[in-house]
Amino acid sequence: MVKSLLLGLLILSGWIMSWGCEHRTYYEPEASDRFYTPRQIPIKPGMILKPEFNVTRRVAIINAQTNTDWTLLGAFTHPWRGNLKMWTDTAVGLVTKELERRGVSVEDDLPLILRLYVTPDENSSAFIGAVSRECPLDTDKDGVPDHVDRCPGTPQGVKTNSRGCPLDSDTDSLPDYRDHCPTLPQGYRIDNRRFVEKRPGVPEEVSRDISGSTEIYIVSSRPADTVMGLFKDELKRKGIAIIEDTSGMLRFSASVSEWTEQFKSIQIALKEEDIHLAERAPRILQLAITEASLNWKAREIGCSLNLRVVTGDGDVLDFRGTNYAIDLHDSCDGAVTKEVTALFNSVRIRNYLASATGPKDSDCDGVPDEIDECPGTPLGVAVDAKGCPLDTDGDGVPDYLDECPGTPKGVMVDSRGCPLDTDGDGVPDYLDKCPGTPKGARVDSEGCWVIDQAFFDFNKHEIKPCFHPIFDEVAAVLNNNPALRIVIEGHTDNIGTRAYNQKLSEERAKAVKRYLISKGIRSDRLSTVGYGFSTPKASNETDAGRALNRRVKLEPLPTPSE
Repeated sequence: MVKSLLLGLLILSGWIMSWGCEHRTYYEPEASDRFYTPRQIPIKPGMILKPEFNVTRRVAIINAQTNTDWTLLGAFTHPWRGNLKMWTDTAVGLVTKELERRGVSVEDDLPLILRLYVTPDENSSAFIGAVSRECPLDTDKDGVPDHVDRCPGTPQGVKTNSRGCPLDSDTDSLPDYRDHCPTLPQGYRIDNRRFVEKRPGVPEEVSRDISGSTEIYIVSSRPADTVMGLFKDELKRKGIAIIEDTSGMLRFSASVSEWTEQFKSIQIALKEEDIHLAERAPRILQLAITEASLNWKAREIGCSLNLRVVTGDGDVLDFRGTNYAIDLHDSCDGAVTKEVTALFNSVRIRNYLASATGPKDSDCDGVPDEIDECPGTPLGVAVDAKGCPLDTDGDGVPDYLDECPGTPKGVMVDSRGCPLDTDGDGVPDYLDKCPGTPKGARVDSEGCWVIDQAFFDFNKHEIKPCFHPIFDEVAAVLNNNPALRIVIEGHTDNIGTRAYNQKLSEERAKAVKRYLISKGIRSDRLSTVGYGFSTPKASNETDAGRALNRRVKLEPLPTPSE
């Protein structure tokens, strides 16, 4: 006996130890910190709605998270920490892979972006063009152009170095504007006190004729002075007059026909020098995982995070969610993939990434805006050739909102797509043969107030005591509807003569009236009528059918106001 008990305890302890190894997230014995960075879990087919959406050829994906501290994510048997910049690297990698799978060329550096303004000369039939070398885009307004800014998204007002990164006077890896101990020398262990930060933004090229555009983007990876010089040389080569060439401005003048004829060749020549003239700015997504946390449940770990995306147009979108799994690693790996998928399922992101050469499709339903009769359709909703959500039963409520699909044609429905049920008895109006049934009354499949569980014995009109609760419900309905008057209809089976059954049906109706009066219902609210066997509910050819026909039915009468 003792040996068996010891053997059982040994097996149990071994199972517990093995379970703890498999679930190391819960049962690490040491209390020291743990560090984790999610892996890239590819987006699976079906996760992205309407996956074949229109997308541009080139996109810059930037890790805009500047916080390199190991942030506390949560603690169970020990603290877990994560580096948000490294977490963002995972998100950037997933976005990059998904775009490359679609044939998109992905860059990880912000280009130089200048603007060329072309406006009509009020005094002649010519164009005046102007490019300023002093105004490359500086989205975070820190004085460092985006194409050389290694820390995009620096909060406004924060002092930066020549690389666009916040100053860190004591070189402790914590920028001065977040450093509560600005004189602590390097080498000391520091905490991660900081304030909330973040802000990003920037831009693509097109290969169609944009000579008539009044604003053209000059995009290049080369220095601004080199770009300006090459642009000026190409204008001169084409015989276009330079009217101002200072250290900060280049202005030129050309007739409408001259500019239109020469523009394409200028565009091609500059492209060979890695200088691109485009109608719109490059498509740029700056990503940053701004928050991450862990929470433990009974057998699951929740990994919550916020993926912030800032487009080159300055649009800021937050994709926030939680993923649950038994293992911490699976939970956080899946959380990043889940929010990256949400990014690709965003209509605003899709429209931003859409190719300028393809037809515009603002709601991403596959129908171009110019023929879309139902703009703004939610992403993933099936539409017809007109761009309108499918409405299979033709009730005016689209399938994706229709809670009652298959409604017969011509039937009136409510906003949920369900047939109207005016008296609220559970039987839609188009099937209800007894409209106006009082609230709370029992009805049959035809919407009629019937006592379908209280029947009379053969050749009897007395109410059985077991059926009293059913008639108590009738009394309650009448008490709750004090203006209601009803007709109590008596019915029989077909055994016996017509005259006899007529009399019997009337007695059954009167028996119910007497019971309801005994429950406090005034007699002037109750009328009775007998129908004999003239309106059977079931077949009189069987015992079961005849039993169903020995019944009473209640019919509301119109109120005096009606």
